[in-house]
Amino acid sequence: MMSHVSFARRPLPYLLTGGVVMLLVIGLIVVWAQRDVDEPGRQPADRQEFPGASEAGDLVSVERWQGTHATAVDIWRIVYLTEDRQGAVREASALVSAFVDRPATAMPVVAFAHGTTGVAEACAPSARTTPIATDGGALNAIAQQDTVLVAPDYAGLGTPGPHGFLVGEEAAHDVLNAIRAVRGMPDLKVSRKAVVWGQSQGAHAALWTGMVASDYAPDVKLLGVAATAPPTDLAGMLGQTEDNAVMRRLQSYLLDSWRRVYPDSGLWDEVDPANRETIEKIGQRCGNEVLDGLPGDLREPVLPSFDEGTTFRRLLDQNLPDGGIDVPVLLAQGDADQVVPVARQRDWVARRCEAGQPLDYREYAGADHLTVAQVMVPDLIKWTIDRLAGEKADSNCPG
Repeated sequence: MMSHVSFARRPLPYLLTGGVVMLLVIGLIVVWAQRDVDEPGRQPADRQEFPGASEAGDLVSVERWQGTHATAVDIWRIVYLTEDRQGAVREASALVSAFVDRPATAMPVVAFAHGTTGVAEACAPSARTTPIATDGGALNAIAQQDTVLVAPDYAGLGTPGPHGFLVGEEAAHDVLNAIRAVRGMPDLKVSRKAVVWGQSQGAHAALWTGMVASDYAPDVKLLGVAATAPPTDLAGMLGQTEDNAVMRRLQSYLLDSWRRVYPDSGLWDEVDPANRETIEKIGQRCGNEVLDGLPGDLREPVLPSFDEGTTFRRLLDQNLPDGGIDVPVLLAQGDADQVVPVARQRDWVARRCEAGQPLDYREYAGADHLTVAQVMVPDLIKWTIDRLAGEKADSNCPG
């Protein structure tokens, strides 16, 4: 039996911490009210540069975030170095948040991997300067436990591309190197401890982070991974309801991203030539932007063949989050999810349990792909507090 822990360490209401918080309840499909991008060439007076940056995890720059947020929190935008799947060093950006009234002791990090905002450079969440309200408040609640929050944009969003949409290894590198980079911030005292949260695309990234962390970033003491509605069966998710405009957007994002991430794979040759221009156009639209009928211009089938031996199937299988994770895993799923079907999630959980992976799997009745991130907030906060406290994690795998 897990002991009760109060969430209210600080006597503060839920706070709106700008662009970070809005990401929690927005899943694979992100709809923004508006997107405010910094003007080209803007150089904030408070930007601090770190010219010695050369390795993954090094901090390149820190600046105060220019957006609207509560005065009780500090928010920064950082640029840091990460690595792509081939080990090439590149820049990525992230938002970092901590309470102004923070402890003198080193604080653990909670990294939040966001849902889909698009695949173009302009689609970075940190490019926003106006907040969007949320009913969840999970990031605010966990910040009250004296943690530092970091929300990576992923390389290629906010920094030169390409962005690896659902490319698991690259996303994991971006998350882990963001955690490392926070340790180099002059205004913060940060410990090696970290917990990773992810929603939808970000949940896929979170699972991959758990898979590679011990080998790729042994200096990060990962305490747990929480994944909400992760696309664990990429073929099953992307191959459904091809006449659906939402799914067409996701299919186009994937193909536009992967043609650039895997330029020599032959994948683009497997895509219908009549669809290529439209796919590229959709790839330039962020998740908040209307598609002006573009999905209707796509000829079926949009996706290449899933058959064994095809390049597309090989790349899909290569990016499945099917590896072992040696830290506690919380997986949340709504049974009314129309993007990630609950039946496929149950199948993945069963396979991972059979493989010996301990899992704390929780289903939420009536929750869909977006609302599951709201209804599971109390469970997520309690689970995270227990991980930070070193409590034993539960698993509901059979046996």
